[in-house]
Amino acid sequence: MTAQGLPVEVDSPRGSITWRRFSGLAEGLRRSFARRAIFFLLAAIVNILVTGYHTGTFDQIALLPMLRAYADPGLYPGDPIIGLRTQHYTFFWFVFLPALRAGALEAALFLVHVAATWATFAAAWELAMALFGSPASAALAVGALTLPHAGFVGFPLIEFSLLNRGVALPLILLAFALYFRGRSVAAFAVLGVTYNLHLVSVHFALVMLGAAMLADRRRVGARGFIRGGAAFLIAAAPVLAWKLAVDPTLDLSIRPAWLEGVGRGMFWHIWHPLDPPPALVWVMAGGVCGLVLGGLALRAAPPKQTSAVRAMLMAGAGLLVAQEAIAHLWPASALMQLQLSRVCVLLLLVAYLCAAHALAEALRTARLSGGRALAAVLSLIVFTLPVLTVGGWIAGWRRRPLSPAAAVILVTVITAICASLLFAAGIWRPGIQGSGPNGPWEEAQRWARDHTPRDAIFVTPPGPIILYESDWRVYSERQTLASMSDLLELALQPGAFEAWLPRFEAVAPGAAARFTSDYFGNVSIVRAAYAGLGSADFEKIACRFSARYAVVQQPTSLNFTLAYENKGYRIYDLETSVTRRCRSGEVSQ
Repeated sequence: MTAQGLPVEVDSPRGSITWRRFSGLAEGLRRSFARRAIFFLLAAIVNILVTGYHTGTFDQIALLPMLRAYADPGLYPGDPIIGLRTQHYTFFWFVFLPALRAGALEAALFLVHVAATWATFAAAWELAMALFGSPASAALAVGALTLPHAGFVGFPLIEFSLLNRGVALPLILLAFALYFRGRSVAAFAVLGVTYNLHLVSVHFALVMLGAAMLADRRRVGARGFIRGGAAFLIAAAPVLAWKLAVDPTLDLSIRPAWLEGVGRGMFWHIWHPLDPPPALVWVMAGGVCGLVLGGLALRAAPPKQTSAVRAMLMAGAGLLVAQEAIAHLWPASALMQLQLSRVCVLLLLVAYLCAAHALAEALRTARLSGGRALAAVLSLIVFTLPVLTVGGWIAGWRRRPLSPAAAVILVTVITAICASLLFAAGIWRPGIQGSGPNGPWEEAQRWARDHTPRDAIFVTPPGPIILYESDWRVYSERQTLASMSDLLELALQPGAFEAWLPRFEAVAPGAAARFTSDYFGNVSIVRAAYAGLGSADFEKIACRFSARYAVVQQPTSLNFTLAYENKGYRIYDLETSVTRRCRSGEVSQ
């Protein structure tokens, strides 16, 4: 089917020699699927090498233990966090059960991540072609997405580990492309299938696509809405049935303790995208500039479906405003669980596609050339933060002359400074860790896995930085009493927070009350609280929660039997020295 939008370059006026060469290459990509496949693979490889790939960290710190518990229900007995796995409404992770049982989980995760990244570039190409009908615009869009970009809540468009929302992303883009090619029923069917993988992402896609349909209501008609809705419900039926079977209720209660603990502890920037903590103001500024970029691009080179695309961007922006309003006016549990600010990924991606098309059109018509063109293109491709991209855009479109050398030097210097700051702050870690981190913390976990009973409860340091560090459950396959990383799950399961808080208070006394909405600052608070525990405190914890082992960092020493140590951690056996005293009542709980 021929894409709607502007005609391709071969029928259009030509710009510079460089542009004609690029346009010819793009036309070659359009004509050959094999060339496109290689192009997308190269983009995927560059993205993974630059962004990084990490297993066993971030959201996987809960998802991988849950997967292991599905494969072997005897693991993590009684762990309240792992017990929440039946309320993770996704079929995605079940695909990896055979690989887990065969001992090939890490390899399977990496291969699927590569495939999902490749598919994201392929779907971005398809969406760009559906919107603009221009191979050059589509090729420039793929190039613009190759390096990492982040918007409102700081999530990169393509993440550094395999998550089900990362696999859902190319399917959502494909659904958008199908809609703009006039296949609305197929688009909603794809969204319905994707709902079985990551329902949160699909909620945003439904709102954005619904806004586009409203803008196109004369073309779509009432029958189009009905047929699209029916297609979605049929395809989404499996996960909807699961959800209704487990929890058919809609929790509209307001839980102040949950809002304060989870929000201040880790989720403030997600629940308050327009009112972030001071350390993350730059993230909000980047998100706003992403919207500005999309608006400027639509004005500079409006596609045939301008009204629909503008409606999508406005609907996404409306969700961001709605999230902030809900957080202030009516923070009901079910509404806060939606995490509406995560729509920023789709918003930013559509904005970048529009910006790529506007630049391609400016190059084709020679409105941009020389250093100004180079500044605009490099800013779109290289800069992680949209605030810098908008700056490069403005610099490129100004009439003042700019030499190519000056443009390259300026972009290189700014990129080097930003990369250094992100790396120093621990936010960016390039490289591939397919088997996960492998430091003293992981060595202690693997010792626990191989030398302790399956039902053993560990008291562990509750404050790993989850971006690139594993949590205790990941490699130990053992229960930990409580960890700050549990907030990732508790944000989606508010009913479990009340039972979790006393456990967390035991291992990090007073920490939750001092959370400041600055995640990295909160980690320091939690670590200091745990480091302040002494042998008497661990005795009380062991008696109260039936904990068997305590893990502390070197050189901390406790008055219990030392079971294991390495250069970073010590593991103490609490049973022989505490259990007898607990039973006799010598230890006060």
